[in-house]
Amino acid sequence: MSEVSDPVVDFLILSTSSENFPLKDKDKTLRKSYESSGHTKERGRVLKKSLKIWVDIGHSPHVAFFVPIIRELEKEGHEVVITARNSFQTFDLLDLYGLKYKKIGVHYGNDKILKIYSHLIRAMRLLFFALGENFSVAASHGSQSLQIAACLLRIPQCMSCDYEPSFEPTFGKLMKVLRKVIVPEVVPDDVLLKTLKPQQIRKYPGIKEDVYVHNFRPDSGLLKALKISPKDIVVTLRPPATYAHYHSSESEKLMAGVISFALSKPGITLIFLPRTHKQKKEAIQLSKEHSGRVIVPPRVLDGLNVIWNSDLVVSGGGTMNREAAALGIPVYSIFQGPICSVDRHLEREGKLVFIESLNDIEKIRLEKREPVMQSLKKHFNLCSFLAHEIITTALDR
Repeated sequence: MSEVSDPVVDFLILSTSSENFPLKDKDKTLRKSYESSGHTKERGRVLKKSLKIWVDIGHSPHVAFFVPIIRELEKEGHEVVITARNSFQTFDLLDLYGLKYKKIGVHYGNDKILKIYSHLIRAMRLLFFALGENFSVAASHGSQSLQIAACLLRIPQCMSCDYEPSFEPTFGKLMKVLRKVIVPEVVPDDVLLKTLKPQQIRKYPGIKEDVYVHNFRPDSGLLKALKISPKDIVVTLRPPATYAHYHSSESEKLMAGVISFALSKPGITLIFLPRTHKQKKEAIQLSKEHSGRVIVPPRVLDGLNVIWNSDLVVSGGGTMNREAAALGIPVYSIFQGPICSVDRHLEREGKLVFIESLNDIEKIRLEKREPVMQSLKKHFNLCSFLAHEIITTALDR
């Protein structure tokens, strides 16, 4: 794909280049404190002075990812300010975890023109919110609006990302102004280096879901609360993100096929986790037609706990697939967009099965799984590593 020129992005890159981005006196003091502390190469407590850290959450899957990182940062004595976009259960999940946040922006659907408009409008709202806040660093998981706002305010940025199409122009070009981009180690270097410089890239072992999955503690009371018999085979369904720019209508056909396949078998109960009001309405109607065998939770639930109480998962997205894989739960993907390296890696390891056609649905094994929790692999201290990278972004000039 050829690189697209965008005057707005070019301006942002020019205005935030190192030549035009002088080191502030307070940051010189922080750097001196950091270097004199003797921890320049140690992942741990590296600052004597607390930072004011801006975290922007644009999608519901990013909530669980940032919760342990935010708590780690606060444990280190730093102040964390959260902004969030109203994007399909983002607010509900933040409330579930008891986090305080500022509501800024909404999701405009999958129309490309509206998406660009919404990113720009939200970027301006974020910019005005941040004026006078004196943030030391900004962090997100791929928030394009934050990239624009923080660039214009010359706030150092640290961004995580695990989906390669995000590195394509035009917004991929905007990543050139980021201080750090943190990615799983399975993401190929040649993809990253199309957009980024080597010094911007930080890699970690495993997948982003490992940040929070290894701390998970299951609640065995979920099935009883949902009035599901322990004898039933429980299948959790997460429909496709119909509002996403990468959405393909083929995944909706596959989801319909999976539902028909599962409900044609006795002893199967489906937990349907809708993304949109339309999907919820359709699932409730489906439940009425099948004598309550389709369960639509009345409120937002802890996704990991739903997965853990399931015998298998079928999802049209990415995060729930990877969460199930990390927990050792059988998982099938009906995602029909560009497949990222992380998912291909999980497929090679036998932790994720792709359903690519209606004929593939027969691959799905509708059976009870063994009720034994595997030992969750902890990749060193991934949460501390990511918190450390955010902290040191404020210092690296």
